[in-house]
Amino acid sequence: MAWSKNFTDSLNSPSKKIEYGLLFMTGSNNAIYNNSEFLSESASTRVYLGEANVIIENVRVTPSRWSLNFGGFTVEVLGDLRKIDGSVFVRGAIAELHMLRDGQFTERVAMGQLRSVSGGRGKWIFQFGDILSAMNNRFIHDTNDSYVYYNDIKDRKSKVHTNFDFAIDTKLYVNNVTVFQKGTNSFGMVRVTNSSGDIFYYLYSAAIVTASPVGYLQIVNNGYWPSTTTNNVLPVHSLVESIVFLEDKPHQIFFKTFMSTGQGTQGPFDTFPAQWGSGLPFSPDIIDSYWDYLEFYAAIKPSSGEYKFSISFDEAKSEGFRFLLDKFLNCGMWPVFRQNAFSFRCCQNPYKAATGTIQASIFDKDIIQVESHHLFSPSQSVSFMESVVTYHKVSTNESKNLGVKISGRVTDLPKDTNITRDNRFIYKLETPNQDDLATKDLNRMAIWDLQTYEELVITVREFYAILVAGDIVEITSSDLYGVMEGEGKTYQQKRAMVLGVRWQPNQSRCILTLGMPFDPNTNS
Repeated sequence: MAWSKNFTDSLNSPSKKIEYGLLFMTGSNNAIYNNSEFLSESASTRVYLGEANVIIENVRVTPSRWSLNFGGFTVEVLGDLRKIDGSVFVRGAIAELHMLRDGQFTERVAMGQLRSVSGGRGKWIFQFGDILSAMNNRFIHDTNDSYVYYNDIKDRKSKVHTNFDFAIDTKLYVNNVTVFQKGTNSFGMVRVTNSSGDIFYYLYSAAIVTASPVGYLQIVNNGYWPSTTTNNVLPVHSLVESIVFLEDKPHQIFFKTFMSTGQGTQGPFDTFPAQWGSGLPFSPDIIDSYWDYLEFYAAIKPSSGEYKFSISFDEAKSEGFRFLLDKFLNCGMWPVFRQNAFSFRCCQNPYKAATGTIQASIFDKDIIQVESHHLFSPSQSVSFMESVVTYHKVSTNESKNLGVKISGRVTDLPKDTNITRDNRFIYKLETPNQDDLATKDLNRMAIWDLQTYEELVITVREFYAILVAGDIVEITSSDLYGVMEGEGKTYQQKRAMVLGVRWQPNQSRCILTLGMPFDPNTNS
């Protein structure tokens, strides 16, 4: 999804009228909502949304560390909030912020979880945290359920019911087949222990009940991970344990985690078991359409095959969504809330970025003010002599390091020896794609590791609210220049990666934080 053309065009309008609405979502015990109540200036309640002091902070990313600072938004509310008990204004409530421009064009512009209400005398400031930070806990409906993702995986195990020999019959009969879970239209994984006490991992395509709870798993691979060594035979009473198995493109794993309720009722991404998903009651249009991240996926896609993760584990994750987010960030990619929906972005070498990822051009006429310009970003305390990715190579069942070093002279200090990202057991378990995936990730991230980068913070026209962290822009200016421009030269279609966006719609402006690596020849 994206904002309509009319809405986007209105961002360039010299005159405007803006109204806001808060849509509080129906929900669960740790996200307190009130039946999708919508508050606006025309609402029948006595609480109104102020027309001033709306500030929307999008996700901000820090290069090299690839850490995310979750944003949020603030809204000024005018009116009498009493009685707060039983109202929508409860800490933890989740709401969408909608914007009506010129009385005609309405769009969702932000989503967040209510963190604080401050003020007094009928004037209140609502502070909403970004919805991604709220996802560290599942959003549950049943008080007997758990807020923790994958909370019952340790209990999901059974014993072999009938002697199994993969060479004769691929049906693995177990005493209780109902305990095994997998995503819809995906393979599931089990860990099995043979008579010698050796452990293997099987993939299965279906769990079929024959005489409840007895049934069978349709085994499709009897030696999948972490090596390709196979095991054909399992005697009766051998242990079979369910494993969480997430194998898909990274953005698909995020979308499925975000949308899944276990019911399959929230569109094409509601495919995970309940304990694997957020449980939030979203409309399917909260996920961006495929065209938006098609070019960004092309930036990470290997030379052959697809870019996919294979993430397997056997324990609950108290850190929740952060567990998956760390996997994404280790590969230089992250989720964002773009315009009116969730999307995905990746870091790139701006000078080699895919053409389709260049989202905007910025000229002097678009720049209201230069807030700061650091030739050496203060967010980067050190750069490195070598950038390394460690990954697991299935064909040899070993860890492998892939690195890029600085060539020529050292151009900045201080330096550390290397930065190593441990991406073992992240990439899909197949060969030769693992080498390609690691190489592609390394080449995207290395330019931000090996050199310093410029950090430019500029206030620009409101139109640039279309941007998010990870977008590529081109800057042309008669005044601005950096360490790579020659004598008398200025930025001419200078490429930069967006690191953060702060939108102040009532002031008709955005504050962009942009990053520009020092050396365009790195990894050339």
